[in-house]
Amino acid sequence: MVTRSEDRLNVLLSHLAVRDTIAKDIVGCIGGTPMVQIRNLCKGLNARVTLKLEYMNPGKSVKDRLGLALINEAEVNGAVSPGKSTLVEATSGNTGIALAMLGAARGYSVILTMPETMSLERRVNLAVYGAQVVLTPSEHGITGAKKIAEQLVGEINASAPHTGHTAYLTQQFSSVYNSAVHKKTTGPEIWASMQGKVDAFVMGVGTGGTTNGMAEFLREKGSKAAVIGVEPAESAALTHLRSGDAAPFAAKPHAIQGIGAGFVPQVLDINNVTTIARVTSHEAVAMARRLACEEGILGGTSSGAIVHAALQLAALPEYAGKDIIAVVPSQGERYLSTILYSRLKEECERHQVVPEAEFPASLALHTTPKTPVYGRYFSEEVRGVHTLAAAVGNTCLVYLNRVCSALPATVAIKMEFENPGKSHADRTALAMILDAEKAGVLNVGDTVVEASTGDIGISLAMLCASKQFKCIICMPENESLEKRVCIRAFGAQLVLTPSKKGMRGAVWKAARIADEIIGRSERAVFMNQFQNMSASQVHYETTGPEIHRASKGAAEIVVLPASSCATLFGVARYFREHRPKTRIVAVQSSANPIFSGTGIVTKAPEVVADAAALRIEGLDVDIVSDHLRLVEGMIDEVISISPADAKAMALRLPAEEGMFGGVQTGACVAAAQVVASRRRNAGKLVVTLACDYGDRYLSTALYSELNQECKELPIVHLGGSLEATKQPPSTRSVWARLRTEASLAAEKSPLVSGFMQSRILDHKTMASAVAETVHCGLPRFPGVDLKVVTTSALEADPSILDAIVVDCWRYSEIDAALAASDFKYLTQFLFYKGHHAIICHRIAHHYWNAGDQWVALLLQSATSRAYAVDIHPQARLGRGMTVDHGTGLVIGGTAVVGKNVQFLHDITLGATGKVGGDRHPKVGDDVILGAHCQVLGNIMLGHGCVVAASAVVNKPVDPYCTVAGIPAKVVKRAPIKQMASFYDPKI
Repeated sequence: MVTRSEDRLNVLLSHLAVRDTIAKDIVGCIGGTPMVQIRNLCKGLNARVTLKLEYMNPGKSVKDRLGLALINEAEVNGAVSPGKSTLVEATSGNTGIALAMLGAARGYSVILTMPETMSLERRVNLAVYGAQVVLTPSEHGITGAKKIAEQLVGEINASAPHTGHTAYLTQQFSSVYNSAVHKKTTGPEIWASMQGKVDAFVMGVGTGGTTNGMAEFLREKGSKAAVIGVEPAESAALTHLRSGDAAPFAAKPHAIQGIGAGFVPQVLDINNVTTIARVTSHEAVAMARRLACEEGILGGTSSGAIVHAALQLAALPEYAGKDIIAVVPSQGERYLSTILYSRLKEECERHQVVPEAEFPASLALHTTPKTPVYGRYFSEEVRGVHTLAAAVGNTCLVYLNRVCSALPATVAIKMEFENPGKSHADRTALAMILDAEKAGVLNVGDTVVEASTGDIGISLAMLCASKQFKCIICMPENESLEKRVCIRAFGAQLVLTPSKKGMRGAVWKAARIADEIIGRSERAVFMNQFQNMSASQVHYETTGPEIHRASKGAAEIVVLPASSCATLFGVARYFREHRPKTRIVAVQSSANPIFSGTGIVTKAPEVVADAAALRIEGLDVDIVSDHLRLVEGMIDEVISISPADAKAMALRLPAEEGMFGGVQTGACVAAAQVVASRRRNAGKLVVTLACDYGDRYLSTALYSELNQECKELPIVHLGGSLEATKQPPSTRSVWARLRTEASLAAEKSPLVSGFMQSRILDHKTMASAVAETVHCGLPRFPGVDLKVVTTSALEADPSILDAIVVDCWRYSEIDAALAASDFKYLTQFLFYKGHHAIICHRIAHHYWNAGDQWVALLLQSATSRAYAVDIHPQARLGRGMTVDHGTGLVIGGTAVVGKNVQFLHDITLGATGKVGGDRHPKVGDDVILGAHCQVLGNIMLGHGCVVAASAVVNKPVDPYCTVAGIPAKVVKRAPIKQMASFYDPKI
């Protein structure tokens, strides 16, 4: 009998793993993950071990399935509503990443509590989706994180009558959907792929959902397969339960993130587990490293533990000839700062660069012998069944719902980071290897050499590991640290070339290395992606047809990156032959153009040598490839995207769509947005690529600010104050929310869609939108461009924008109508005069401090005329300042105002006639000043005090006192509390 909850789940999960049409959002990419039989690690063993690669879900872990089930459960039960609910969960990382990703796609705020021991990569992976991360003490483990999560939910719901915003604890450890989602999806997928040949299933026990769900599925199928639950030897709660020991269980710290929480999860029925396997942290780490180097599968530490247990099982005589299935729950790039790869990361940070003196003055492009192009790369006889090669390609095509909303055309994106190596380069690497094997120039033990900016190098290193080839990758030194570590994690040798020599230098060095190996009578192949026609043929045979098939032939414009141009040429050639009317648009970096119009630039692009500089990695290649020469006549348009615009879009994609693409992906979507915004393209479908994955750029300028934020997160202690969790959101997340609100407003009221477009949606950065707000709100001055004035200040001092965001957030917290609104930021930003006045003052204050007093005074005058708010540019205002209605406020030049101060209207912070020196008031934090009040002279209003309406204050006021009358007298006194400094000297 099918229960009501199971029936609901069947409906909710019916749209998973969409491949033959366009998925409506990121949910369509979840599930349908491939299975790979490991052969190198199983040599000499009795059984076959096949792994289900759950890191190929869009959030890069098995928890994507659970995250979707938890949100669906809450929606079906009416417990949450997008825009009005916050999802809260205690997580060791992967469930949180799934919730953050899906919350971003569906419009939920997300708060995640996690032990402080969780890796920096995990924290950033949460924050990039706009989630708030709350760290808890490591000694309390996940149990402490759960208690903090419960406390947060209680506090948010207690204030719901005022804010209209509720919180929901998703309860991953107890939700019935945790097991059900794996019973309904993971189990059937494995069964179908293995044609029912499942003799044992091995999985780590975290929440217990995957293990329990798979056990229930196998039981329903009548299978006698053993179910092995894996736990850390240092935190063996399941073993302790089975032993019958009545003594309390005491878990010890371990390094296997994601399993071994120190308690038996409520979801798990221990009777469903045939055997419990205990694996030490050392064994798990060692096996995870071997899995990458010997099989090309870069899993996390728990993946190492699970595979270690599976191989132990495979060595048993009773499993001879049988099939053991194990799960790889998450990807290894999420663990670079942990014990798993910390030493490798340190090695890559210190990696020596080939001396410049070794290179000739002129670097002519190396010419390599042409390898025959055989094609048919995706046929089973070529790639095999249950091989890593078979996992490449057939990626999802997904609609973009927010970043390209309210545009004349529709945009869909092909999720190439679903490939096992997380980029479209997997296709190219696979084709070059397959053709070299067919040509007889590449056999087991031979060496593959290639020059790469990163993605091709990672893909080749991965595939070489699985096929037991040696691999050497030459890469310019200014490519990201994460790319270096990935290449080394797969066991490949890394050679760093000087940045000043660009890709030409890397190609020259790779060719020389290949020649040296061959000179020693050893076998080597220099792949040379820039001249290798297999690199483009694979996109002709696979990427182009996949786009055409999934779009049902409706793709009228295809936007593609111009790097080596293999993808561009292959896809363009396919459409020119099969659908000639489809327009092909090439995307290049404005900093390193390779096209002039639609013609090739004859001079090689300049090389960006500064490793810290913001670049569009992958689009700054200084080589004119053979693919580029051949595609020239097939391109209808070239769009140049600046690194800043590519970064802005790369940051928007995860926060608004749940898609964590890299900077090259940001450039492609930014170009697609340009195309889709043209009225002549109304009603058309524009398709572009998510070329690469974002966590490959964490150490670069793309995520530098977010990295720093996540390093400095406070730790919240059990029983302590939760004030640390109530910090203002980041500028990035507010900008994402602002754009979402503008898109929603445009959809609800088409009459204002043009207004929303010009004021918010047309702008790639919040600074640009702020400049537009200042320009539109203030009177014009001949010869003065207020957009330039504003933009210059915001670019020179990013803290201005941070302060504006805090002001905006603070008002949304204290104003009941705003707090309950779906448009709490948009309303202020567009229509609140008081907020506009504070924005103008912060910019004027910047110019005053910079010594440009005339610009500062001009802005003050304009603000006064526009909003009846007169704040001297010299006045120092703390963050979180609010001005109600923006009518009749005067603040003198030597005034100092603390944080979170609330002004109503018709208020004066003035002087008493004294000339020179400090003659205006000092206002502490959290002060409220009533309508029509006056505060005069060099006096201090203490923290937390309240000045009643119409009061005249000319004497100091102690903290937490309420004063009223003319002259003002204390009418209420409260105990003095300790507070922080009352103004932020940066503002």
